[in-house]
Amino acid sequence: MQSLRYRKTSKCKYPFTFSSDREGDLFRDILSHYIQPANLRTELDKNKNKLDKVKSINPQQKRLLYPDPGKASPMAKDLDFSVLYVLIRNICGIKPHKNGWGDNIENSDNSIAACIDRIRLQRNLISGHSKTGSMDNASFHSTWTVLESSIIEIEKQLTGGNMYKRAVNALYLCELSPSSTKRYVEEITRTFKSEISKKKARIDDFESQLNLNTVTKKARLDKVEDQQNSVTQEFRERFEEFETSILSILQGRDSALKEYIKDRINGMEQKLEGQLRANVSALEDNIEDSLSTVEQNLEEKFSKLEKKVKKTLDRIILLPSAIPTLTIGTPASKIKQISYVKSGRLWVKSFNEIIQVDNNGNVKEIVYSSGPFCVSKDDALLYKSDRFYEDANEDEDEDEDEHEEHEDDDKYGDRIKKKTSRKTITLLKLLKTERSEDVIGIYSCPVTGHILVLIQISTVTESPWQRHFSHKITWYDKNGLKIGDIWINDRIQGWRFLLYAYACITENKNGDIIISCNQYETVVGMDRSGEHRFLYSHPENLTPMDICTDKYGHILVAFKSCIHLLDEDGAFQTILLENVSSNILFTCLCLDDKQNIYVGNDRGIVNVYKYLKDE
Repeated sequence: MQSLRYRKTSKCKYPFTFSSDREGDLFRDILSHYIQPANLRTELDKNKNKLDKVKSINPQQKRLLYPDPGKASPMAKDLDFSVLYVLIRNICGIKPHKNGWGDNIENSDNSIAACIDRIRLQRNLISGHSKTGSMDNASFHSTWTVLESSIIEIEKQLTGGNMYKRAVNALYLCELSPSSTKRYVEEITRTFKSEISKKKARIDDFESQLNLNTVTKKARLDKVEDQQNSVTQEFRERFEEFETSILSILQGRDSALKEYIKDRINGMEQKLEGQLRANVSALEDNIEDSLSTVEQNLEEKFSKLEKKVKKTLDRIILLPSAIPTLTIGTPASKIKQISYVKSGRLWVKSFNEIIQVDNNGNVKEIVYSSGPFCVSKDDALLYKSDRFYEDANEDEDEDEDEHEEHEDDDKYGDRIKKKTSRKTITLLKLLKTERSEDVIGIYSCPVTGHILVLIQISTVTESPWQRHFSHKITWYDKNGLKIGDIWINDRIQGWRFLLYAYACITENKNGDIIISCNQYETVVGMDRSGEHRFLYSHPENLTPMDICTDKYGHILVAFKSCIHLLDEDGAFQTILLENVSSNILFTCLCLDDKQNIYVGNDRGIVNVYKYLKDE
């Protein structure tokens, strides 16, 4: 029993001794097999991010792997077992065993990874987790068998040698009595000293060879440096010669080029001077001819214009200080629009009423409407119907039609009604669309009876408070049948009217359509296609209040303080009438069938003036 206890106690040191020494050497050889020692630093740097995530490496071991700048990089001999295991597992590229690194190993798995994990596991069982420092014979032989088979399998797969196999067998068979232990220690010491002497001799030989190579390389470098200096000096000398030669050639060519350029410039100057003289002479002749032609054309145009103006002025009576032939008082506090009816009747518009008066100012009829109106060829009143008021004069026999109109309120928008002395009918309706269409001006041609309706179209853009406005003129016959639409040209698309405001619209004898609005400072003329013809503004930017045309095609524009006369092209002819009172403002005008001018003001009074001499 004494020898058995001694065997149990001493034999336990075999695996421990191997784990402390041979296992470390084995793992260093494995690391050096997969990563050449000269490449270890490079591989460590390449895998730094990966190794930083390994929790089993402590800060001291990390400082060993990644020393501060200026310190020596680690070598395999400097690394302990745990660091070697981490490097072998993470940067050597060894394929994991079947269950993966760090997990249980199958007995049939003889891969290098499985053998490495078995050695790590047995080492932990012996040195890391052993509390007694001894084991029985069965455990000893089991552990020894696992270590031996794993070491031999690794050596077999890596090198095919038997160095570690012999070392394991020798360690297993050695006797650990005090005398034999001493003998083994002395033998190992002698072996180590012999190995150290051999390695020292190899190192000395390597150092001498390195010194010799260094001296040889230095001699070669000195020779190369001498050759380079010689070549550099030769190149410098040749370059200086080449530079001198090039400068000489360039100086000669520069002188010749300067002379050539000077001669060419002198020749070109003389040639250009001659051409310029000829061109200037020809240009002067052309300018004189052109100016003469322009002068003749201007004289002809001015002559025609003078004749035209004279003819116009001969027809009219200048009214700057004229006294009205008739003054009509109306019940309206402020007249916004007037339109003449034959037989001495006149329609005047207040805010929400259209009132018919005679020449004495007696009220004949009242129609409720806040929109624009006009008088048709047959003396009927055409007006925009307000949905806020019911027409009290509308005939009872129209109740059925009116009932149908109310049923169609969701289908139609603005309506234009026609009122005669006998009855009132709805002449035309505007269909409702996604866009809001509002009637802002009405005109009826006294010759054809055609009706022109100025419509403002409001389209919602991004929000209900942001709208895009466009305008068109819809053309109807006298019965309210639509003929077509005339879209107003983009040049005046800046126009925008308030929802319940109205504009002035009229037609000239040449077919031009003329519009204006008291919110803007221009009168606009366009043809039937909507193309722009002219713009007219007061020199002092006064606002045009109303417009009309006479039988000769003249355009009359009422401003608050005066009335201007324009020709059919929108050119100013003369001031027809000036307001002598600063307390009264002109607001509207129209002509009767005798071409008398009716001028309304903001005091509810209409003044009548004689206009044409031949009437």
